Amino acid sequence: MIKKSNDGYYHPKNEKEVAEIIKYAVSKKLQVRVRGAAQSAPGAVLADPSNAGENINILLDKLRTVTIDKSKMQVTVGGGCNLGFDPYDPAESSTKKNGLFPILQKNNLSIPNVPDAIHQTVAGFISTGSSGATMDHSFHEAILSLTIVDGTGKINTFKKSQNTDDPFYGVVVSMGLCGVITSVTFQCIESFDIIGYERTSDMDDTDYDFFGKGSKEKPSLQKHLTDNQFARTLWWPLSTTHRGISWQARKMKSKDYTSKTGSHKKLKVKRYHPVFPKVLGSYIPSESFASTGFTLISNWPTWFYDLIGKSKKEVSPAMQAMIEKVDQFAPYFYPILMNLYFPKN
Repeated sequence: MIKKSNDGYYHPKNEKEVAEIIKYAVSKKLQVRVRGAAQSAPGAVLADPSNAGENINILLDKLRTVTIDKSKMQVTVGGGCNLGFDPYDPAESSTKKNGLFPILQKNNLSIPNVPDAIHQTVAGFISTGSSGATMDHSFHEAILSLTIVDGTGKINTFKKSQNTDDPFYGVVVSMGLCGVITSVTFQCIESFDIIGYERTSDMDDTDYDFFGKGSKEKPSLQKHLTDNQFARTLWWPLSTTHRGISWQARKMKSKDYTSKTGSHKKLKVKRYHPVFPKVLGSYIPSESFASTGFTLISNWPTWFYDLIGKSKKEVSPAMQAMIEKVDQFAPYFYPILMNLYFPKN
């Protein structure tokens, strides 16, 4: 069996090596986890470290091949291939050119439903039940087959059929419970462009009735999501502010292409402006400030007890009164940060 690398991960080169790792883990009663883009908390991504470091964490960075059948408009991709670019890839194998979407775009192909965040791996995206911001186009319906190494180390390929009782339809939405996804085949469509807009506002000032049943003048959230080809809402349900970001778009039609937009093949892309402003030529300072600010507020007063090295029961009554007073005002710092990084427009 392959050995663990110095980075703490196992890097299988093919399905056979994935199967060997799983069989070994079964024989030793060890946990096996596969790290994708690690978007969740470490405890939900990595194996339990309490077992003397013997539990197994896999990185599928060696399984990232992309094979295109242009005649069928189909693509078969390794489970470790990123949808786009992952700047935090621990193996540093992800680039802006070798992700699935950039390769498809280069070949004038696309998946019907493309998510806004594309640093995830193909296997990770499917295994977390993720999809994009639309009720019209389905990411999962584009899946034609998956190859999975199950919990016994057996390699299985499940192909889409007309029989809805086929195990394929359970595996596609199994949230990783059926095994490690090593490759996926998708049915593609021709690449397309989208046009739309984004707006930041208080939730009672959205273009739709976020909390209610809607009216002729203002549709309900359900109608908003069903009537728009692509739509998503980010909502901060805080006690001191109900700020949200609404985004909606649709596929561009022939009449949408102008001298300002450019043609389909030479589109003049209008990208989103980064939320974080540059400081001394870098986004890092403002990102760090925002991350630190939101973290300190959300984890107050736990981090303060850790800082002074005392528990809640150990601090003096005067200190506890001060902590409780700060606790009352902490939520009011959220609007300050929201206005700084997510101003209404």
